[in-house]
Amino acid sequence: MKTFLKFSALIFISILLFGCETNNVNPTEENSEELELANASFTTRLDESLTATTNSLCLLTDNLAPLTEDDVNSILYMREEEKLAHDVYVFFYEKYKKIPFKNISKSELAHQKAIAWLIDRYNIKTPAKTNFGEFTIEELQNLYTKLTTEAVDVVSAFKVGAYIEEHDIMDLKNHLLKTKNPFVTRIYSNLLRASQFHLKAFVANLKFNGVTYQPQILSVEEYEAIINK
Repeated sequence: MKTFLKFSALIFISILLFGCETNNVNPTEENSEELELANASFTTRLDESLTATTNSLCLLTDNLAPLTEDDVNSILYMREEEKLAHDVYVFFYEKYKKIPFKNISKSELAHQKAIAWLIDRYNIKTPAKTNFGEFTIEELQNLYTKLTTEAVDVVSAFKVGAYIEEHDIMDLKNHLLKTKNPFVTRIYSNLLRASQFHLKAFVANLKFNGVTYQPQILSVEEYEAIINK
């Protein structure tokens, strides 16, 4: 009961601190630097929130809620999916030197640490760590190769970024529907919120380049709800 009360209080505090924050910048030629700085600043605050929440959860683990087989499978999948996002964005930053890729790749490292917290706390057996651009899940290995090969310019790279975030959002939503574990729910909810912001950031940068992004995975209704939030 004490653990539940502490956990509820933490959620309430997190909502108070971060739940009403917005980041609306109209991308024009005059404020393109402002757009990138806003992306960097807000992404940093999201990651600080995620890190603080994850660290605080360490105080609440005197009685760990059990994991289901689906929970374990989703954690192992998200471990590689967050690595996929990080590695793709690092690849694009090295190729195009665009700040959003640098900022969001750093954000993905925070996401990996959050997943690592779950793995460590529950002592989940994981495959051996892989090198940059390498994955143990064949689907994600093929996706990495496809996305890094098909992006031939910075605009198509931003589109890939938006696609990856859609992919993350859909997977996280599906996992959240299945899990009943409060720690998994809290961390996945934070990851979902961050992925929604990353999607908005990529879409804003596409808009700056004169491109209107069309959702490829999410429904139009889901996509517009995120973009207009």
